[in-house]
Amino acid sequence: MRYPDLGAGTIFYMRRWWAGVAFHHINRPNQSLLALESRLPMRFSLHGGYNIAIKKNVKKKDISTITVVANYKAQGKWDQLDFGAYFKYKIVTAGIYYRGLPLVKRNGYNQPNQDAVVALLGFEYKDLAFGYTYDLSVSKLITNSGGAHEISLIYEIASDRKKRKRRRSRFIIPCAKF
Repeated sequence: MRYPDLGAGTIFYMRRWWAGVAFHHINRPNQSLLALESRLPMRFSLHGGYNIAIKKNVKKKDISTITVVANYKAQGKWDQLDFGAYFKYKIVTAGIYYRGLPLVKRNGYNQPNQDAVVALLGFEYKDLAFGYTYDLSVSKLITNSGGAHEISLIYEIASDRKKRKRRRSRFIIPCAKF
């Protein structure tokens, strides 16, 4: 059996800020491996961020920035908010994020809806980037998990380099780092 999974989204992007919305599993596909009916609930996400220039060079190019980001997502009776900020100075990026909704109690539990505090450190050189994140659980799972490590290696194919035509680069939306 085959069940298509449809999604759609959009993003509005300016030089210093962006905002977007996405819908996943719009058609609520059957997720059962057997002949049973088990529909996947639609997932919704709302995301955005703002990039603050701290220091610029003589050509008005950013040398150091602080970027504030947020991502709210909800699926069925579950929801979560990720928010945080990262600081970038030349090739080094460092940041901290929080995942959860600490003031909201859901699903009959008398516990706050919280997940983790995430620290990140990254380096980039030209089109290549390396990132490390550590998720420290702040939920009841902390006694069992202790946290999680993640390493990422990123090669950006459509980067905004001077070697590319200036006219073409204005149509490329830069990816948020790490």
